[in-house]
Amino acid sequence: MVNLIKIISGWWFGTAVFAQILPGVRLPLPNFGRFVSILVAMSCNPMEFSQVDIGQSFDLVGKVLVFDLEHSSHFMQIRNGDTRFAYEGLLTGEFHSFTLFNVCLRQQFPMPIVSATKDTVVLGHQAPTWTSTHSVVDLCCGFGGLAQGAIAAGFEVVTAVDQNERMVSLHTKVHDAVGIVGDFGTQDTIVEIWKASRGASVIASGFSCQPFSTLGDGKGASDSRANCLTKTLNAAMCLHAYAVILECVAPAAQDCFVKSEVQRFCSRTGFTCSQIELRLDQTWPCRRHRAWWLLTAPEIGEIKMYPWKALDNLWAVQQIIPEIRLWDAGDEKHLMLDDHELEAFGVTSDMHAKHMLNMKGVAPCALHAWGSQLRACPCGCRHYGFASCRLAAKGLHGCLVRSAVQLDGSLLIRHIHPNEAMGLNSMDPVLDYGEDVGLTLSAVGQLACPLQALWVFGFLDAKLNELQRMPVFTPDAQIQAYRSWMLMRCRQVWPPSEELIHDAKLTAMIGFWDEHKDLSMAELVFPLRWEGKIVGPVHVASILDFPDPVQRKGP
Repeated sequence: MVNLIKIISGWWFGTAVFAQILPGVRLPLPNFGRFVSILVAMSCNPMEFSQVDIGQSFDLVGKVLVFDLEHSSHFMQIRNGDTRFAYEGLLTGEFHSFTLFNVCLRQQFPMPIVSATKDTVVLGHQAPTWTSTHSVVDLCCGFGGLAQGAIAAGFEVVTAVDQNERMVSLHTKVHDAVGIVGDFGTQDTIVEIWKASRGASVIASGFSCQPFSTLGDGKGASDSRANCLTKTLNAAMCLHAYAVILECVAPAAQDCFVKSEVQRFCSRTGFTCSQIELRLDQTWPCRRHRAWWLLTAPEIGEIKMYPWKALDNLWAVQQIIPEIRLWDAGDEKHLMLDDHELEAFGVTSDMHAKHMLNMKGVAPCALHAWGSQLRACPCGCRHYGFASCRLAAKGLHGCLVRSAVQLDGSLLIRHIHPNEAMGLNSMDPVLDYGEDVGLTLSAVGQLACPLQALWVFGFLDAKLNELQRMPVFTPDAQIQAYRSWMLMRCRQVWPPSEELIHDAKLTAMIGFWDEHKDLSMAELVFPLRWEGKIVGPVHVASILDFPDPVQRKGP
C-alpha cells in the first residue's frame, strides 16, 4: 500500500484526482530507466525494463489493461509500446493511464513485476477529451507570447511554468493560466503542473535558445541550458501529452543534439514530427526567424505543416506604428539612455543611426538584452552589463527611437518602449504589464511570436476539428484574421493620421473588429460570448467569418 499519497476526488469537473505529497518527502528526478542530471544535457528515455536492475527505483508511464480490485496485480502496458507488466500498488479506477514515480522492479522475467514503495507517487490520466486536446501547458512561458497565439487559435492555456518568478508574474498579469515557478525537470514541479493542468493534452515550450543562437554562446549540447529541451520532452511523457509544440531559434533545427532528442522521443513514443521555419518579416514588418516543431501522438495522427507564404501588404514599421507617441513620464525616464549608453551607442558622436528604428523599413529582431546591454538585466539573469570582450566579439545590438516632444519641449533618444516592441512582434500592444518597463522589454526579446504560434496551433486545431467533424479553418485563414485584429489593436495605441495600408480587403477586415475593439484576445474568443452563434470552434478566424461563413477547407 502506498502510504505517501492521499487520493482526493472532485478536482475542477469532479472527475480527476490529485496526489497529495506528505511533508518531508524529497522527490528524485524522473529517470525513465536511466539516472539523469539537470546539470548536463540529458537524454529523454521512456522506460525500458532491460535498463533497470532488480530492486532499482525508477519511473514509468503505462496504461491499465486489467484493473485489479485487490490492488495486488494490475495488468498494465507501457504507453505506445508492447511491453506488458504487473503493478502491485494502489490505483484508482477512474483513470486509464498512470505515471508511476519511484516504483521498484521486483522481477524481470518472464513478465516484469513492478511494486509501489513508500516513496511512490502516482499521477492518473483520463482519456483525452476534445476540451483537453485544446488545453495547453505553457512551459518556459515568459510573459505569454506563445500563449496569445494559442488563445487566438481557440486553445486555452491552463498552466504557465517558468523558472523565473518575474516572468511568471508578468504572464499572470494578463493571462488567466495558473502560474507555477519551478524547474519542470524535477518531479515535484511535474506533480504541481499535473495538479493545475486539469488533464491538458498539449505541451508547448519555447526552449532555451542560448546554446544555439548566433548571438548566444553557441555551445549546443555542451551548454547546460540545452537540457531544457530534454526536460520538456520528459515533462510531456510524465504528463501524458498528446501533442507537443516546440519553438527555438532557427539554428536549433540543424543542431545534432536537438535532432537526436526529438528523434529519440518520437521513436520511443510513436509520436510523429513535423518541423518548419517561419520568418516573421514575410507577414509582419519585423524580423524574427524561428524554428517550430509539432509532435503528435498516434491517437491524433501525423500533421504535416508547411511554411506560410509571404504577404506583401505590410512592409514598413510605420504601418504598425505611424509615429512615436509620448508615454508615461516614468516610462520615458526609465528608457532614457544614461551617459555610458549615449557614448556606447554613438549618440554623443552622432554615430547612432544604425541603432535607430527605421520607420519606413522592417524592425530588427527583438533581443532579451534590449535596454540592458550595459547594465544588469531586469529579469535577474545578469547582475552586470555585458563584458567588453563579449561586446567586441558579438557587437552592441539595440533598438533606439527619438522620443515624442517631452513636456519641457525637449527630444530624447531612448530605448524602444516594450509596448512598441510588442506591437512590432505581433503581440497585443494594449496589454498593460505594469510599471517595470525594463523587465517587460526584456520579456519581449525572448517571446515566442504570437503570429508564428498561431500558425502552428492552427495546424493542430484544423486536425482536431477534422477528427471531430467540425468546421475546419486553415492556418492561412487564422493569420489573416489575426493580422487584421492586431492592426485594429495597434490603432488604439497609435491612431494613423492617414491610411498607410493600401489593401482594401485588409482595411475592411480591420474595420470588422471595431465593435470588439475593447476586448483582449482571451475575452474575444471566450466561447460563451459566441454560444448559439458560432457552430464549432471559436477562434479568431471563425469570429471574422461570422455571420457570413465562407467555404473552408483543411490544410
